[in-house]
Amino acid sequence: MCIGRVELAETLVGRGAPGDVAAALGGYERALTDGAAIGLVELCRRWGARRDELAAQASGPQGPLVALRRLAHGWALHRGGVEIALPHLVGLQYLAQLLAAPGREIPAVVLAGGPNAPLDRGDRQAVLDEPARDAYERRIETLAARIGRARDLGNERELERAQDELDTLVAALRAATHAGRARRFAGPDERARTAVRKAFVRAVAAVEDLDPWAGAHLRSRISTGTTCVYRPEDPVDP
Repeated sequence: MCIGRVELAETLVGRGAPGDVAAALGGYERALTDGAAIGLVELCRRWGARRDELAAQASGPQGPLVALRRLAHGWALHRGGVEIALPHLVGLQYLAQLLAAPGREIPAVVLAGGPNAPLDRGDRQAVLDEPARDAYERRIETLAARIGRARDLGNERELERAQDELDTLVAALRAATHAGRARRFAGPDERARTAVRKAFVRAVAAVEDLDPWAGAHLRSRISTGTTCVYRPEDPVDP
């Protein structure tokens, strides 16, 4: 299957019709993914070099491999002299910021909210504050005593009711703590990290539908997290 993809890619390159090089680059990307999965190390090295050669030819000696330009009703992706129209997606706005600053790590909270977005300083509100936690623990102690008395007296109904309430309170307390410390609501940096990652996934999928090589290139060279970065020269660690 991998070798078949490469042979088809070279056939497309030889034909040279509009869009053939982009399709060939997408074929090489898929061949590299499949080949790496089954350990074709030497072949993948050669295919990777050929893919990069074709990409350089497609993009020309000047300018970025991939660029985005804002339109009135969407975006235009530029690669190798070809312009592809894309719909308006929030992730494309984030992507444009990264493409304009290759190699620069940008906090997700800045991508999501602009340069004046507040950064999380670790002062997130606890899910369960200390007074509430103390009240939970006092109630648990009371219930434990009730369970002991009900067991001694053989009061099965009281034992069941107290045990049910105790189980509920213990589960709630466990959910609100981690390693003995109160869990905290997600701060702005955590919310931005999650939102930006999801937006990138949708944006890159939209690109890949229209240009498989560009989509694979972006997916393999953009790292998302608390900070995000586009490294055009080398794939980022997965």
